[in-house]
Amino acid sequence: MDHLELVAPVSRRRQLACLAMLALSCFAATAAGEWDVSAFGAIADGTSDATDAIQRAIDTCASSGGGVVRLDGRGIYLSRRLSLKNGVELTIGEEVTLRCSDDIERFPRYEPTEIWRWDRPVRWNSYAFIYTCGQTNVAITGKGTLDGNSTSERFHVRVDGRYMRTSDTNIVARGLFFAGCRGVRIEGIRYVNPCGWATWFLDCDDVNVRNVAIRCDRERPNGDGLHFGGCRDVHVSGCDIDANDDAIIVRSHQEQMRSPRPCERVLVENCRLRSNQYAVRFGWTGDAPVKDCVFRDVDCPYSYRGLGFSLPQMFDPSYTRDPPRGNGIPAPDFPTMPFALENIRFVNLRLTSFTIPFGVMVGPCERVAYMRNVCFSNCQFRSQMPPVFKFRQQDHVSDWRFVDVDFNIEKPKGYLSPNTGAWFDNAADIVMERVRWRCVPRDDPEWRIVIRQIANGRWECYRDPKTRYVNLRPCTKPRQPLPFVVQGARLRPRIDTAPDGSRRFIYDGLGNGVSVWKVRVVLEERMDASGRCWKVRIENRDPDLEVLGFEGPWEPFGDFRALASRMAVCGDDVDGFPESGAGLDAITADAVGWRAAPDRELRRNKESDTRVPSDRVRAVYVSKWCRAPSLDLASEGAAMTARAEAQGDDVRALARYDHECGLVDCAFERRFLARHGETACFTATYSKSPAR
Repeated sequence: MDHLELVAPVSRRRQLACLAMLALSCFAATAAGEWDVSAFGAIADGTSDATDAIQRAIDTCASSGGGVVRLDGRGIYLSRRLSLKNGVELTIGEEVTLRCSDDIERFPRYEPTEIWRWDRPVRWNSYAFIYTCGQTNVAITGKGTLDGNSTSERFHVRVDGRYMRTSDTNIVARGLFFAGCRGVRIEGIRYVNPCGWATWFLDCDDVNVRNVAIRCDRERPNGDGLHFGGCRDVHVSGCDIDANDDAIIVRSHQEQMRSPRPCERVLVENCRLRSNQYAVRFGWTGDAPVKDCVFRDVDCPYSYRGLGFSLPQMFDPSYTRDPPRGNGIPAPDFPTMPFALENIRFVNLRLTSFTIPFGVMVGPCERVAYMRNVCFSNCQFRSQMPPVFKFRQQDHVSDWRFVDVDFNIEKPKGYLSPNTGAWFDNAADIVMERVRWRCVPRDDPEWRIVIRQIANGRWECYRDPKTRYVNLRPCTKPRQPLPFVVQGARLRPRIDTAPDGSRRFIYDGLGNGVSVWKVRVVLEERMDASGRCWKVRIENRDPDLEVLGFEGPWEPFGDFRALASRMAVCGDDVDGFPESGAGLDAITADAVGWRAAPDRELRRNKESDTRVPSDRVRAVYVSKWCRAPSLDLASEGAAMTARAEAQGDDVRALARYDHECGLVDCAFERRFLARHGETACFTATYSKSPAR
């Protein structure tokens, strides 16, 4: 009995110790300074709301002096807005996804703070996935995934063939938002499908972003990669960014900062960028200075516009969305700084662009102190247009230097000679050393395809008359979606060459540089005794779209003077060549005869602000629809016969005439309806011979 009395207290002490350890495990102290969110009740099943549990783990960690909050195991944690605190590192395990909830009604808005101008958020959007304000030494690390959930239909819907936001304000438009923080580290994570900007660092110091992969949905809009506004001492390395919008932005948002400060001392190195807009953009409307930035060893296999130094004009300053205006909010009544650009260096940059390799564009009302000391060294640019520099005298541009720079301008077929190019009006001390230019047409075929969305549902697009933005609104009654055209000459195909010399131009998907569509086009080119033969095959792989028609491939004939040449269409001679396409009616489904060529928009681009005189519009002769239309062309030096064939009376011939250059090229248009899983084909043959 005495023995049992001696043993019993020891056992009770052990029981109490076990209970104490169990209590500690409830606070997830898996190790010194580490907390596991599952011990706070977070469930990784993809449906349970883990917000409160994860936030309790963060708050507990911060109140204990800081440490690591872990999302371990396997699965998907669904969460609304989270906020990091001083000294907290949020670590996401390799098989874990932290997904943003689409329950926007339960997201808190930005709270009042003296750290930044919370009442003037960009585009009046007050929602972020992880919002951290005024904190020190915070981090998000690990090999796991953040998911912004942009594919949710509560955030984006497809209308007229492209995805658009259901609202600018009721969407989680900022992913990782750090405002007024110091010592920020993002490392190793993968961020997919952000609903807007994947990151926004506003007025932060000592920011380190390392080995981060960002994968924006290429069809959902405004998916920026790394967005720095008014930050200092930023280091980005080893990152791989695939952005729907700009990949990296360096700005100084003085309308959101309490005190305007430059964005300075930014180093970006050893990164890979892909962007449906700018690969790297400096500045925006109303920004403060940007200086002391270095980009080195950066590879960009695709971007829409390359590099941009952009301060665009806002269409209606009393109303526009970015910077915030409207709703009775006037222009800033606090002191602001003029924009300035200084000490910017690009070293070992390789960039491919859908339009321009880079451009400088400043709106007429923007305040600029100077733009100086910008250097490009050992850079390679590949684009469809030359660079554009639009300086004003008051911009005080000087000391731009290009050393060992290659420009490879590959002009798509079908474009008239552009009056754009690199020029440096209102600039001083522009130095070029060992700069090499190559500007030649691409050898890819020219063609167009017409696509339409099957149904738009309860939404419709409209263009705001004040901002000129295209927005969404609920429609009172369903309407027929609008068709849109994709220019094939601007796409880069995969080319297969057979031993006999025939070539297959394969376009596995279509796009306009920004949006993408799952339609496959294959053009097979074969040379034989009859001439150049094309076989065209279109496969619709998109369940929401229907293909309405195909035009091309365009075949050039050469010098064609109306007074000394002959053209016959479907056996009938064509007389009365127009002096210009200006004033002619547009092509319609039942058009026959001379019409205005539909490619004028190709020569009006906002990057270069090009305006083509109205008398430069080409004309096109349109035949009737038939099974096997033909074109016969003859001039003093050559003749050509063109034939096409398809099932049904669904093909017509097109002869495009340039009155100024005296040139003719021809093609065929095939109309059809190809829905998901359907295929359409036709053939076209162009035979050239010496004139008889």
